[in-house]
Amino acid sequence: MGGYGAFIWPSYLIAAAVLIGLLAQTLVTLWRRERTLAALRATIADSDAEKDAS
Repeated sequence: MGGYGAFIWPSYLIAAAVLIGLLAQTLVTLWRRERTLAALRATIADSDAEKDAS
C-alpha cells in the first residue's frame, strides 16, 4: 500500500464500525416500532370487539 496501510486499514475499520452501528440502530428501531404497532392493533381490535358486544 505504499506506506499508507497504517492509515487505510484503520479507516476501513472505522467505516465498517459505523455501518454496523447504523444497521444495529435501524434494526432496534424497527423492532420497537413493530412492537408498538402490534400493541396499537391489539388495542383497536379490543375496542372493535367491545363495540360489537354492545
